[in-house]
Amino acid sequence: MKEQVLITALKITKAGQVKTFQVRIPKNAVRIIGIEIGGRLIKSPRRDGTRSEAIDVASGNGTIAGEFNPKLNMHAEAIKSLMPFKRNVLFGELKLQSCEEANIFYAAHVMSDENIGMGDFSKKGNWDAHVFTHQQKTEEDIVIVNGDSTIIQGIYKDRIGELNKMDYQYIMNVYVWVEVEAERKGGNT
Repeated sequence: MKEQVLITALKITKAGQVKTFQVRIPKNAVRIIGIEIGGRLIKSPRRDGTRSEAIDVASGNGTIAGEFNPKLNMHAEAIKSLMPFKRNVLFGELKLQSCEEANIFYAAHVMSDENIGMGDFSKKGNWDAHVFTHQQKTEEDIVIVNGDSTIIQGIYKDRIGELNKMDYQYIMNVYVWVEVEAERKGGNT
């Protein structure tokens, strides 16, 4: 048996945007073995209405880790000085559904990891810890669904834009890992 990944990229541009999509499962798939989520923030709005430059964000296990941290209320600066632990930001919600027995077999909140450098004494000044500097291993969420499905239906809903009433532009990637039958060489065995 071999593994194969099926990648679907969703471009989000509006607050509260809902994207529906389909993932075609290959005919030689034995089963779906995992789901992974990733993303990249293209542009985030500023409070004055202008747009900031592009920010790359790494991902793994349903999180988007990066520098982006919208101010959630007026007391954020006072709380930050008392408590260095930051609240993670909800980017969106993802659901995957099979048309066979499994029905809805995966649901996740896509969150930022605002505390990747927590307790890291090398974090000083204007350098921030990131996924790629701290070797955070990204692995898929293990899901076992039989390969009878030929199509998976998906729905993704933007929540960060809806909650902050601003349009964020980002790419959300959904990786569906499948186990496929290996091709046999040489005919009969």
